[in-house]
Amino acid sequence: MAEQHAGRDAPHGVVRQRVGVQALALGLLDGERYARERAQLPRIDDPKRKEGRIAALRARFREPAVARLRLVPAATGADRDLLEARIALVEERHADAAALARRAREAGADPLEASTLEGEAWLRRSLEIYETRDLDGTLTPLAEALPALRRAAEIGRSAPRPRLLLAQALMHEGMVRQQREPVRADRFDPALAVLAEGLALDPKDPDLLVVRSEIFAEKGRLARMLGTDPGPSLLAAVTSVDAATRAAPSNRSAWERLAWACLNYARELRDAHYEVGWAWEKGIAAATRAGELSPESSVPPSLLSQMYADRAETTGIRGGDSTGDIEAALVAARRVAQIGDRPIVSRIMLAQAMRQDATRRWSAGEAADARYAEAAHTLGEAFSRGEGQPALAGFGVQIAVLWAESVLLEGRGPDDALAAVAPWAATLRTRVDTDIVAAAQLAELEVLEVQAAVLAGRDPGPEFARARPLLEKVVKAGVYPAMRGRMAEVELHRAAWLAGRGLDPLPALTAADRYAQLMKAEDASSPDGWRLETEVVLARPSPLAADLARARAAIDKSLTFTPEDPRLLALRGHVLAASGDLAGARAALEQARTRNGRLAWVKSLQARLH
Repeated sequence: MAEQHAGRDAPHGVVRQRVGVQALALGLLDGERYARERAQLPRIDDPKRKEGRIAALRARFREPAVARLRLVPAATGADRDLLEARIALVEERHADAAALARRAREAGADPLEASTLEGEAWLRRSLEIYETRDLDGTLTPLAEALPALRRAAEIGRSAPRPRLLLAQALMHEGMVRQQREPVRADRFDPALAVLAEGLALDPKDPDLLVVRSEIFAEKGRLARMLGTDPGPSLLAAVTSVDAATRAAPSNRSAWERLAWACLNYARELRDAHYEVGWAWEKGIAAATRAGELSPESSVPPSLLSQMYADRAETTGIRGGDSTGDIEAALVAARRVAQIGDRPIVSRIMLAQAMRQDATRRWSAGEAADARYAEAAHTLGEAFSRGEGQPALAGFGVQIAVLWAESVLLEGRGPDDALAAVAPWAATLRTRVDTDIVAAAQLAELEVLEVQAAVLAGRDPGPEFARARPLLEKVVKAGVYPAMRGRMAEVELHRAAWLAGRGLDPLPALTAADRYAQLMKAEDASSPDGWRLETEVVLARPSPLAADLARARAAIDKSLTFTPEDPRLLALRGHVLAASGDLAGARAALEQARTRNGRLAWVKSLQARLH
């Protein structure tokens, strides 16, 4: 009662001041919540649906924020300009907000708040322009944002927020410049230095930790493009955002970022002698938690679909049962489609899961052309709706390579697969000079083009001329040991063409053997080096007993890695048949035929023995 009485008797100015303080606090809170929710919206493909989602957020957060800020009294003109700058920022009138904040600072308003507001407004304006793909236009407001935020960081020596915004601006500048200028390993070092200052002030600030993770992820991507080890940066990305989830367990952005970091780690390093199983497990758990915090968002199920599909691919390569992961990937992809705001992304997810399903079916000896074709068609729909992004093109090439390789291993022409890949390959060819991943994907495709030409009876010279420099470029980068094997395969196909024309295949076979030995030395955990050594011996016109003994030792070594592989079993049967062990060859044939009787090596062994 006493408090109520005191409130009634309080001077009007005091009550108004209290109302103003409360209105300012609540208005800023609603404005911050609107900015966060707006930033966390997924990339919605349907313009009407996107505008509807934004309108709902505006009604829920932006309009109440502006209404509350309008209640705040301003004692001076500078205070009024600062208040109007806050309102303009919430209303997404970013250039107006920056101009008002600058005027407020020059008129004597709080220099820390005014500089921070000015820099944040220019940063948001730059991000807004970036969405239109205008890179030059993006840099213009950034040039205004950076000095304002540096000034704010200098004034607020104990304030983390100006450093957070400055680091975001520096990261954004780095991302823009790496698209316009040569790739540099130190591109994001200035942003990391600013974050280190902020984390020294507050080591558990989740926003600082999330941005730090994003920057390390970019450094990992740059390392891969430059042909250096991305592992340390990708691990730092996971570690940083993992700390953010512990500091803020209900922060949806942190959980999503953790899932992304784990996905990147596993995807980039699974073929580079890194253990990545823990990253999939941690990433799936993070995406599941993000989905619990935001059931209506399509981001968590899209992450789940990608991780399940990637894990299924690796499990299949290693001879395990990938059925459960493939089914989980399809369920998650269909959930993205059900939510409906990302028809392009949902098609990508479905195509990825279909690709894994096709690979699983083919590995089990089933017909898989229709499933591969369905995956390619589904991805083609996404590609035609989008803007031909290189990452999407790369995925399309992966599907076509797997499809074409499966067909070629059955001894059939891959015309349908190679026709499907044409638009994706054209996109990647524009990036081979700066992107080693694109070069590697195209190199694998060119190897199959060489094999297809030989199978069709055409001179593979043009295809060989395209494949050789790409393979050498990727091998020189040192990030894809499997490319040594692809070089061996190219020489084996060239040898087959020469032998079929009555020409000497031995120089090509010698080159193939050299590459097979190099692959064995570089990637001792792969069966392919030993398999290729075996194929080289079998391709010789009249292999000597010593050569056949070497081939038998090589194929036996290869089978220690994947003892159920029908291709390896069939090759072993060929070696045994050439060595005179027909009983052993028939046993190997039966084992191979039981697992996949569609393979050309199985069919040719059967013909040889009957």
